[in-house]
Amino acid sequence: MYSNILNAPFIFDDVAFLDNPMINISRLPQLLDILFDSNLDRRAGFITFAMNFYLGGLNPFGYHLFNIIIHILNALALFYLVKMTLSLPSAPERFKSVSGEIALAGSLLWLVQPVHIMAVTYTVQRLASLSSLFFLLSLISYISARQSSSSKRLLHSCLSVICGVIALSTKQNAAVLPFVVVLYEFYFFEVLSFKEKRKKILLFSSVAVISLMALVLVYLGPDFLKEINARYIERGITPYQRLITEFRVVVMYLTLLLYPHPSRLNVDYDFTLSTGIFSPISTLFSLIFLGGLLAFAIYRARKTPLFSFCILWFFMNLAVESTIYPLDLVFEHRLYLPSMGIAMLFAGYVITLENSQIKKVGMALIVLAIFVFAFWTHERNYLWNSQVTLWEDNAGKSPDKARVHGNLGKAYLDNNEFEKARVEFEKVIRIDPAYLGAYDNLAVIYIDYFHDYEKAKEYIDKAIRIDPEYSVPYINSGVINLQLRQLPEAVENFKKALELDPESHLGHYNLAAAYFNLRDYAAAISILKKGINLWPASSKLYGLLGVTYFHDNDKENASKALRYAVKLDPQNKMAAMYLEKL
Repeated sequence: MYSNILNAPFIFDDVAFLDNPMINISRLPQLLDILFDSNLDRRAGFITFAMNFYLGGLNPFGYHLFNIIIHILNALALFYLVKMTLSLPSAPERFKSVSGEIALAGSLLWLVQPVHIMAVTYTVQRLASLSSLFFLLSLISYISARQSSSSKRLLHSCLSVICGVIALSTKQNAAVLPFVVVLYEFYFFEVLSFKEKRKKILLFSSVAVISLMALVLVYLGPDFLKEINARYIERGITPYQRLITEFRVVVMYLTLLLYPHPSRLNVDYDFTLSTGIFSPISTLFSLIFLGGLLAFAIYRARKTPLFSFCILWFFMNLAVESTIYPLDLVFEHRLYLPSMGIAMLFAGYVITLENSQIKKVGMALIVLAIFVFAFWTHERNYLWNSQVTLWEDNAGKSPDKARVHGNLGKAYLDNNEFEKARVEFEKVIRIDPAYLGAYDNLAVIYIDYFHDYEKAKEYIDKAIRIDPEYSVPYINSGVINLQLRQLPEAVENFKKALELDPESHLGHYNLAAAYFNLRDYAAAISILKKGINLWPASSKLYGLLGVTYFHDNDKENASKALRYAVKLDPQNKMAAMYLEKL
């Protein structure tokens, strides 16, 4: 299913995320810097990316292989969790006798689900799959602790806490873990004896709520409400609008799990906002359906605890990302952990059917679904081998979303299809006139490929008018200066860009290039070293550093820098050419 994506390129947020200097390590002790960095809230995930970089640089093979392994481990952990649950004394006999069948069928259905491509093939969403793995391991350890003798109970309890902390330090939606544990306790250990054990329920629930509040304060800080409000203002929506829109989103998620044909899957959805409970009317229908499903789960809690728990598992694990927190409305990777409940619900229902004939039909459908889903996953993954094909598919499904056309335009630009790129970026501006990236890329196209500096300047000026504190237009202005050999003006523009964005990769590279052209090699080397401290995986910076050393007659340092540039990127033609000269 995933064998055809091992060399797929990085896409979307991958590039910016993997360019993070914190991840670009050259020594293993630097992992400790990530572990103890107080500004990182996803440090466990960052550590795995840093290990990938240490072992293979920015070669996508290792990143994809790691993601696939995590996905397989999640399926195994899910199998073990379900098998363990259905072997508990509280499990009905009809479930105990087929516990292995239910666990296997559900785990396979979940493993091959095409919706999970976004959590497996999309490199940066390792955060979702890795967090899910430790979430499952924490719950498994908790169950083991509840069943262990006193000598082992402490060990399993500590393991549960450690795995839970790792899950949370990979992705914050693991914050619902305490509530899932409480729910599991009363479904499978306390056997839902609510009336008799109100005090215990109150105690467990209070601990879960206090844990959640503590996590919110640790991860979001005491001013998190102000931060959330600012994000809503930036997005131009209200918490109420997002919440009622998510009713429709969750229903769509359920339909995707039932029928995940590649034609229905998308990277970046253009989902219409609900502005009221009747606008659109599907908002009301979705609310009624989800409310009914939730009520059914509660009503059936005593008679069919497994099915009830599976439904509540789905809702609880969507609670962080599909309620009022101001994130994008829809992303398929959010289904990674919640969908485990739906897969087990179907597997458990079919395998425990009493009518043997209907059960045979159901089993045949499960087997068919496993093979069909696996085929669809493999077919959908082909799109991810090219940014152009992926974003062309997305643009066909979300034709009115500016960000999608922006990504397609960048894919065309990287593929040297300049006219197609220009058309896409102009579409972006028609859809969203304030989309700064479109102006930047149009300026690049007119500077580098059409050599129409006046037209490029128009886009640069528009970008500056939209946001005077934005650094990229000054870089593009400086590039025009370089092309026209206006070197002092180029230096000033690049310095201005670095004032606005002191960590700008292009700012450091181009300022060094301007000094190089002025034959001020010492200044160029100084700027490049500062840039390399920020961007230690930049082949471009190392390449220019080597060329500068070469022209400064420092052949030894030139050789070191050029060789490292080629190691980072074997396609760096400038570095390779100067290495031949040496």
